[in-house]
Amino acid sequence: MSTLSATPAPAAAEQPQQQQPPPAPTSIRLQTLDPSTTPHTTFTALFHLLTSAFGGSGNGSSPIWDNMYPLPRPSLDEQAAVGARQHAWEIRNRDVVYVVAVGTFPAGEGGGEGVEEERPVGLAVWGRPGYRWKPLVQREKMGQEEREAYEGYNLDFRNEWRGTLQLHRDQLMGDELYWYLSILAVHPSYQKYKIGSQLLDHGLSLADGAHPPLPALLESSPAGKRLYKSRGFVKEGEYPSCATWKGMEEVRFPLYRRPAARGVEQGLQGGGEDGVQALAME
Repeated sequence: MSTLSATPAPAAAEQPQQQQPPPAPTSIRLQTLDPSTTPHTTFTALFHLLTSAFGGSGNGSSPIWDNMYPLPRPSLDEQAAVGARQHAWEIRNRDVVYVVAVGTFPAGEGGGEGVEEERPVGLAVWGRPGYRWKPLVQREKMGQEEREAYEGYNLDFRNEWRGTLQLHRDQLMGDELYWYLSILAVHPSYQKYKIGSQLLDHGLSLADGAHPPLPALLESSPAGKRLYKSRGFVKEGEYPSCATWKGMEEVRFPLYRRPAARGVEQGLQGGGEDGVQALAME
């Protein structure tokens, strides 16, 4: 497995008219991470990717992030160290699949002729059939490695938030098996390359390729609704979570379900039943 660069991709420009657009990737491939061989630098790169996609500078702000990782926070580099340890810890769960969209880019200045750089431009985290989120134990009962992976995090909020989402999935699905998409993120500088579509279709091919084919579930942000509907997801409900926490009173989590595919034996072939060229949220 190649080592991915931990250098953050170009941030969104505050004054776009004075900035050159980021270089286009020469190619994009999907890579499923192996927890036994993935280097720590890859997890650091994933933290920077998720920060760019969801959190801007790493200092907020959204009600979920502000409650999950309260202010004051350490420097971005220190946050990245904790975030990398957290990904390295969570990927050990055999029911969790990390799929990274890896972009290949021309080398920067001084990189040498013909030398290219790879870095993550998108990420999907899937729960395999049978996956269930389990509450984190209290910090004093954690081992050192797990404690370091969640340093600075509000475990009470995290347990309530993730636990409520799991409860709603349980109420909808009962004992039925399904694939669960917990994260779909694309770096904002590369949202015109249909990376989200590629990551989503890859996961759906796993659900469709099961015997028998399985449904898929996810909680959607407004930005992802168009993409998910184009792939056959239907909104099943919209639920509050952590409503007693600051800023969470009006936050709702739409739960979307895609029924098991019919007549599909080997996943999304030749574009699949939904078609990989359908319009993505990017």
